[in-house]
Amino acid sequence: MSAMKRRSHRTASDNRRRGGVGGAPATLLFVCLLIALVLGLARRALAEPITIRVAGGVVPGVMTPVVMELKQQLTHYGKSYVTEVSYFRGSSPQIQALAAKQLDLGYLAFGSFPSAILNAKLDLEIVADFIQEGPEGHFSAVRAVRADSGITKVEDLRGKRIGIIAFGTGNDLGNRAMLKRHGLEFGKDYTMVEVQPPNMGAMLREGKIDLAWLTTPFWFIEERKGGLRKLFDGVDAMGPTQVLVMVGRKEFLAANKAAVQDFFEDYLRGLRYALDPKNREELLELVSRLGKRPKEAFASWVFTKRDYYRDRDGIPNIKALQANIDLLTEVGLIKTKFDVSRYVNLSYIKEAAGRLGKP
Repeated sequence: MSAMKRRSHRTASDNRRRGGVGGAPATLLFVCLLIALVLGLARRALAEPITIRVAGGVVPGVMTPVVMELKQQLTHYGKSYVTEVSYFRGSSPQIQALAAKQLDLGYLAFGSFPSAILNAKLDLEIVADFIQEGPEGHFSAVRAVRADSGITKVEDLRGKRIGIIAFGTGNDLGNRAMLKRHGLEFGKDYTMVEVQPPNMGAMLREGKIDLAWLTTPFWFIEERKGGLRKLFDGVDAMGPTQVLVMVGRKEFLAANKAAVQDFFEDYLRGLRYALDPKNREELLELVSRLGKRPKEAFASWVFTKRDYYRDRDGIPNIKALQANIDLLTEVGLIKTKFDVSRYVNLSYIKEAAGRLGKP
């Protein structure tokens, strides 16, 4: 064998021993890499879905618990995300939960959202509509008095006790704005009493408060009993009102974009399903179960014009929201001008609507 042939033979042998091209070690390395890739893909496929902690509340005013029960509409649930729904009495307690990062998506009122930004210094975004008062003649929360109370105008509330669900909530701030326009100052001319929504009617009838805030379904329950009278409602107090908006922690949204997008697609699909008249009987059964009241308590109003307005594309009325906030500024309940447009991110809900098409 010539020297050149011997050198070529040794080089090929050395390559095989050292894992060169075509050698067994190279094949083994390739197999190991392939196994690692398959295992990595498997781990990704089997990864735990993201848990999204969502605020719930009184059903059906708060629709989140209702939509999350419509599992047949939630095509991404259990795959890219799951939800953990917690009950909150009104919007202001959610600010603490959002600040403590115990809540990812909540619903805040037109008054509590500026407070969350200006006072609590939270980094939040408005991501969707929740409920509105005023559009198309839909329901507006009633401020009721006893028919025999002698209270016939707002000025008659001087020295009286006003029922609210919690300080800082939309009903609290709406009441303050209305009373201030009629010359009554909080802490001087009247007092506020925190009352859970189901107890408002009883507290009013027992004389423990003089003005009750009655949302759905409680106004309709008390109206059937008789003996109460509407003094004013939310639209009287604030005009067309973006009562609640869905908000999210900016940090959480940015870190979990894909799962959040899937959530909003499912949420909007479920909301549209709930608002479709052909599904009303099924939804009455569900609302009755979640609300722990007989179906008859909801049948005359839920998901009709006697209910709150909910946008079927999930788009909030930002113009109305800005006007509501400006009114609070005018009457001194917010101390500085607040530009709400700086905190609006509707990309998730618009993408969801785009995926689903027109309702």
